[in-house]
Parts: sequence; structure tokens; C-alpha cells
Amino acid sequence: MKSDAASLRTLTIILLAMVAGIAVLSGVFLYLTPPGALIPKQSEHQLLLAILAGMALMETPVFFGVRSVKLADLQKRTAEAGAESQRPAATRISAAAAARPATSPVNLESEYFSLTLVAAALGEGFALFGAVLYLLTASPLALAAPAAGAAVILLMLPTRDKFERFADNVTRKTLG
Repeated sequence: MKSDAASLRTLTIILLAMVAGIAVLSGVFLYLTPPGALIPKQSEHQLLLAILAGMALMETPVFFGVRSVKLADLQKRTAEAGAESQRPAATRISAAAAARPATSPVNLESEYFSLTLVAAALGEGFALFGAVLYLLTASPLALAAPAAGAAVILLMLPTRDKFERFADNVTRKTLG
């Protein structure tokens, strides 16, 4: 479908722009932090890196939790839409009027777009926080966060195959 391809292309552009932003900001911070820059006290340095590690540990379950809740909701809505389409027309009209003003079919394209964008935003936040920590601490360890965040976002770049797997995951439990 043409709209699927356009949506995937748009998402790809957004994700690549996020990676470019991470790369540019990290590059600017590398340039601004001269070799042998003043490093904060060891306790502050360790605290900031611990906060960065904690951020990674908190964001991972948040992402998987949000994703699983969203997938369960999509599976439920898809099942309801499928059951709705199998009822006689008179029943569908009365049920739709009683339940909601307009029951729209599940738009898997936009749901995939949203879930991928939320995941990329979590990775971008982690990466940018790591870049800022590098500026503050001049610690090479902090640069691992922008590299990891950019890598995670690049792994999320949408393809037709990934979208079809997502759609199968939503409809598989509904139909099976």
C-alpha cells in the first residue's frame, strides 16, 4: 500500500534525524571539552554515571511494559472489530450506536508509528543525557550512552518486514 510506504518512510526520516541530533550534539560536546578538562569530584562523577545507569535500567522495563500493554489493547480492539464485522448488520448498527459514536477500525500503521517513536524517544533521552554528562564530567564512559542510544534507534529503523511482524503479532492472538 502506498500509505504504508509513506508512513514507514516518514518514520525512517524522523529516526534518522534523532540519530543525527545525537551525533551532532555529542560531536559539539567533544569539541567543547578539551583534553584534560576539569573533572568534577570523584563522588559527583560516580553519582552522575550511576544516575545514567539507573536511567537505562528504568527505561528498559518502561518500554517493554508500555509496549505489552499497547499490544494487548490492540489485540483486544482488533478482536472486537472482527467480532463486530461478523454480526448481522442490524445488530452492528444498534451495538455501535449504543457503545460509541463511531467505531473505527484499528489503524496498525499509526500504532506501529507511535510505538516505534516512543521507543526511539526513550533511547534518544538516554543518549542525550549521556552526552550532557560527558560535557559535565569529561568521562569517556558517558559517551557510551550516545553510542548505545543511536545504535538502538538505528535498530528500530522501520522496514516492511518489521511492520508485517508487528501486524501479525497484533492479529495472531486475535485470530488464534
